[in-house]
Amino acid sequence: MAPTCGPGIRHHPRVEPDRRTQILEATCRVIARDGAPGVRAGVIAREAGVSRGLPLYYWPTVEAIVLAAFAHHEEREWARSDRALARLDDPLARLRLLLVHEIADTAAAREYRAVFAEYERIAAFDPAVRRAVRARNERWERALAREIEAARVAGQLPADVEPRVAAERLGTLLGGLIWHLRCGTKAPRAVRGLLDAELAALAGPA
Repeated sequence: MAPTCGPGIRHHPRVEPDRRTQILEATCRVIARDGAPGVRAGVIAREAGVSRGLPLYYWPTVEAIVLAAFAHHEEREWARSDRALARLDDPLARLRLLLVHEIADTAAAREYRAVFAEYERIAAFDPAVRRAVRARNERWERALAREIEAARVAGQLPADVEPRVAAERLGTLLGGLIWHLRCGTKAPRAVRGLLDAELAALAGPA
């Protein structure tokens, strides 16, 4: 899904897509700061620095804006991750980077975790958001599985490692660790240590 598009968008080719991106970025900031219940068209407009009616000029409802913001947020994070992965040739290093990218102690990563936490929360009640969250998780586990398979082929992981099973296990562990990060019950260094221990266990005895 393109970063500036989403379900329910009204296409206006004469209007610059940068304005839509501006609104979606503002929506993400509002969600991270105030939670999904704080999202209102007027609040988004103030955050984006645009006229009050502009968000609903592009999308028919606030719900459609929220879903489009999720798609935009995901694509932005994938692009950031892809740029970092492109600098690495080692499959095991790429796998670790994928995991550490999710728990980085940066403003962008903290915003990402806060936004995604809200989407996970409303997914329990909104089928459209639930589908988007499920698709995101499946895409992410496929990315993990690809790097695990590459590491297995390169001899960095045992031949009997099953990429999809290992990816699901790592994804489940990371989901729990991210919860601890959001709540402040574990420090980023401790979380990285737990992930490194899990990767070491996956690699088996030295």
